[in-house]
Amino acid sequence: MGPQNEKTPADEAAGVNGVSDGGGLNYRQHHSVNGGGSKAQSAAERIKEFGGENLLDAGLRAADRGWKIFPCKSDKTPLVQWSQAATTDEAIITAWAKHWPGAQWGRALPQDVVVVDLDMKHGKNGIREFGKLQSCKPEEFDAPRVATATGGLHIYTDAAGRDFKNTTDKIAPGVDTKTDGGYVIIPSGDGSYRWLTDPDTPKPPAPAWTEVALQQPVDFVPSAEARSFQGCSPFGDAILAGACETIANCPGGSQAITLNRRSYVVGQYVGGGLIERDAAIEALTAAGLRMVNAVPKKPWTGKEVRKKVSSALRDGMKEPLDGEEPFRFMEEVHRKYFETPKLHEAVEELLFGEEAKRKAEQPEQEKHKKPLEEAKAEPKEQREQTKQDEAKEQPRQEEPWLKPGEQLLIRRVGQGIPPPVAFLVDGLFREIGTGTMVSKYLGGKTFVAMALAASVASGQAFAGREVLRKGGVLWFAAEGEREVDKRSRAAVKALGCNPDEQPIYVQIASVPKLLSQGGEAAVMQIVRQAERMAKAEFRVPLVLVVFDTMIKSAGYRKSENDAVEVNNTIQVMENISIRTKCFVLALDHMGKNEGLGARGSSDKPSSMDVYVELKPNARKKTRVLHAIKVKGEKANEQIDFEIVGTELEDGQKTGLVRWGKWCDAEPEHEAGRPLNKNATLLLQCVEDAIMGKGQQLKLFSNEPAILCVRKIQIREEFYQRYEGTNNAKQMAFTRAWSELVEANFITIKKDGNDELQAHVFLEGE
Repeated sequence: MGPQNEKTPADEAAGVNGVSDGGGLNYRQHHSVNGGGSKAQSAAERIKEFGGENLLDAGLRAADRGWKIFPCKSDKTPLVQWSQAATTDEAIITAWAKHWPGAQWGRALPQDVVVVDLDMKHGKNGIREFGKLQSCKPEEFDAPRVATATGGLHIYTDAAGRDFKNTTDKIAPGVDTKTDGGYVIIPSGDGSYRWLTDPDTPKPPAPAWTEVALQQPVDFVPSAEARSFQGCSPFGDAILAGACETIANCPGGSQAITLNRRSYVVGQYVGGGLIERDAAIEALTAAGLRMVNAVPKKPWTGKEVRKKVSSALRDGMKEPLDGEEPFRFMEEVHRKYFETPKLHEAVEELLFGEEAKRKAEQPEQEKHKKPLEEAKAEPKEQREQTKQDEAKEQPRQEEPWLKPGEQLLIRRVGQGIPPPVAFLVDGLFREIGTGTMVSKYLGGKTFVAMALAASVASGQAFAGREVLRKGGVLWFAAEGEREVDKRSRAAVKALGCNPDEQPIYVQIASVPKLLSQGGEAAVMQIVRQAERMAKAEFRVPLVLVVFDTMIKSAGYRKSENDAVEVNNTIQVMENISIRTKCFVLALDHMGKNEGLGARGSSDKPSSMDVYVELKPNARKKTRVLHAIKVKGEKANEQIDFEIVGTELEDGQKTGLVRWGKWCDAEPEHEAGRPLNKNATLLLQCVEDAIMGKGQQLKLFSNEPAILCVRKIQIREEFYQRYEGTNNAKQMAFTRAWSELVEANFITIKKDGNDELQAHVFLEGE
């Protein structure tokens, strides 16, 4: 391992802070000739090494200890052919540091060093597993320790003459071993890896439980290596749910074999990265405890069920299945599966067919091979029943008209009254589905959506409507990210709740584009992280995902006017909704002509489950939320609201929503006959101009002040929205103006001969 005689103060508290030297100190000036530590070495030097020194100094320190190193990218990928290039040569290390200043150092491990790598990602908890294996916490284990960039640990131990090999999850999930033929990242460069102890702390012998990682005989043929959890998979979820349903409802006499087989199959998909291991064990154990006891006098305990599940799951992980082929032809089934839980039985039937098909393809001697420990799982009273159960299992024959690998899953309609649509907010936002909230710029959509987020997170009513599913909220702030915290805090306080105790999460940096390569997968990673945080911190599911705004989040390759692009974006939103069992809401901008609704393709309202518009209500001097479309519920309802100013605890100013009462949507026009499209557009311009630029003026001496604007301001607004030549705009404006005056929609009061300077106000104000 190199020189061991360097003595330093073991100041962990200083080390964790990770102070950077900025390249100002040279390690070689403070190091003795024989390679040991000089007493003159400063405390700043030692703090640097504990996490944050520059790349060159870290490399020279490692070389001085005799560690062979090489440069790596920030994702730990080597920048050179590391197995041949790893070196202690200072000239080469200096050249590498100059060529790749943003790199970090990897250390090629020798045969006598075994690094126990405790992972804390992809659902694994290596630190917890270490505590179970060693009967102490890692910080109580006296050995050189490094904190990794993802919250894990590297613990350096001595092979003590034993011949170890590199392993992944072989000892336990999240507990890996690294030795000769492998490498680890050492603290260097950006400080994401930090020494938690003195790096020259003597290495203890590798614990006895690590001997699982001893070299196998030469003729050993390993099975496929299990993959880390890859993120959400509807196919994996369906497998787990189907297995749990089968276990919980299995008949007497077949509990042991059913629990073992279903756990083994789930383990194969855990090994394939489609199901999270800990979640699978918890679900299968819960299902096992629901089984009818085979021997009533001796019921299974939770500990026994968990042990049987864990054992079978671990055996299944040794023969992983990635599930890609079933996933492709099951895509539509996944959607139906989540919408109709009764399909559990059909999915389980499919899985039995897949299992029988795999068995038929195996060699005859492997066909009847039982998973490890299966014999132990069966008491004597059950073995006879087990033989009968096995005799009943026959491979299912595929229908001749189906393509290879395809399965037929159909359901007859008319089997009782279907369940009603489940709502997140009663009669407004569905529990699973997509929706859009549209308004003009500065039209209040963010404030309203924040009010929705606050209500869903706290369980309080939204706009007078009951929240039926309380849970976490994830806000993708593709724009306006600086206002998210303030507005959400104000919205929560307005409900009488503590803003610091609500499961509202926001992604503000590098929001993935939904239509980009891998965009949906990247978004799903963020969603899954928010799911885990909501469950861990508040014990609630994630129920609402908000994209602010649709155009910023979509990443259209052509434009928002392209119907294909828009529908592809909505399809991604639907996929996210189905996979997460959330409602996905996109905030969107309205076009110049508010009568035409959302900007861009007209497919938006038709393709969404919920379509809501926010518009000014000039007659009442407020805004209105108009629920135009709510699939599965009454629509065309509206509620007035206003944005009122408020202050946070520190005096920061923001706004919040104050609601009116729900009612049926007002008729578009109040005149006896409908207005033509130009007059309709002009009336909209009048309302917007009065709301945006209106002033309270006392036009009549014996009447109160009224909100009004100049006629020229309305004309300018109309000219901007009306497409055509100047002559066409003038003619359209003149005719539309006359129609509004005749229909008593507006009234004008002249102050002189210039009609364009006349004051205009809405009738009924």
